[in-house]
Amino acid sequence: MDMPPTRYRVVEQGRRLVVIDNWTGQPAQHMMRATEPPRFDERRRTTIEQASASLRAPPPPPRPVTRQGVGTGAGLGGPDWILSTQSWFDDEGPRRIRIAPGGQGQLTILLGIAVAVAIFAIFFLGWILLPLAFFALLQSGTRKALRSGITVWLTGLGEEVG
Repeated sequence: MDMPPTRYRVVEQGRRLVVIDNWTGQPAQHMMRATEPPRFDERRRTTIEQASASLRAPPPPPRPVTRQGVGTGAGLGGPDWILSTQSWFDDEGPRRIRIAPGGQGQLTILLGIAVAVAIFAIFFLGWILLPLAFFALLQSGTRKALRSGITVWLTGLGEEVG
């Protein structure tokens, strides 16, 4: 199926391009343009002036940051880190442990080592290690030994919070 013919075509007449309306056969009529742009009402003009003045004004000084209402363990690197444990990896869980500054260093190092081992296992050992780790974790004796070791390590990190 062919496309319908277009309404307009462009031809050259006397070294000028002219748009011809195919329906009338005459040159296309120009759209009537307003001789002067429409005027804004006074309310809109003042709004625009206020907006442009606020862009030129210097920004307000920053407000001081207060720590009111922020509890302990509010963020990493703060004075207290609080770790919430669960019963699937902690024999005494669920519990909350306030991690001492020495424990924070241990936890940070352990996290870095865990990430490095995970990257090594995924990229270099591939899919061979994943099924072996899965089957090892299915053994109840392995899970019980891991959970008890993690519980002892978590207890040594800090003190329990009520």
